[in-house]
Amino acid sequence: MNGLSPRVRSVILGVLLLTAGALTYSDSAKNRAALLAGIPIALYLFYRERWIFRLIVALVVVGALTVLGARFHDGPLGPLPGGSFASGSFVTAPVADWSFAADVPEIEMQLDSQSKSRTTWILVHEGRAYIPCSTHFPPGKTWHTSALTDGRATLRIAGKRYPVTLQKIDDPAVLSGVRDVAARKYPSRPGGDVWLFQVTSRNSASR
Repeated sequence: MNGLSPRVRSVILGVLLLTAGALTYSDSAKNRAALLAGIPIALYLFYRERWIFRLIVALVVVGALTVLGARFHDGPLGPLPGGSFASGSFVTAPVADWSFAADVPEIEMQLDSQSKSRTTWILVHEGRAYIPCSTHFPPGKTWHTSALTDGRATLRIAGKRYPVTLQKIDDPAVLSGVRDVAARKYPSRPGGDVWLFQVTSRNSASR
């Protein structure tokens, strides 16, 4: 046991003591045999625990480094929020018809008031673009509340950056029409409360 950590040695000792106590007070030979048979398995599992512990620590460290590194990346890394946009040409002409983005599964978005970017969905209804936001998934999301105060943002679609303004929509007729689009485009989507932001193109010089 010299190669084991103090924590693992203490756990093994505890298992042995508990087993000895159980054997002492057990009134069944069958129970004693079962306890004795389980000792090697328990010892093996606890011996292996140090490797499991190291694996868990390694996974946690890799995950933390990935999340931290994403914050310095040019845009999000899949579902992980990324850093500020550094690449992509600006589309200076106002966009009146967003139909070109109707079949784009996901886009990248960055609020001008924040230094991080994120991956999001986009919906197009009657040529107008909308950004949906589930208020509870993923947990900890706050960009939708920040957009209420300052809706200036930049969308990056197919490598191009579009300066826009986001405005929350509460019109039932618009919500109903966009909801139908969402049902067709994203049949598997989180439930719960969803906010909808209309996208309005703006001049990049107003950044």
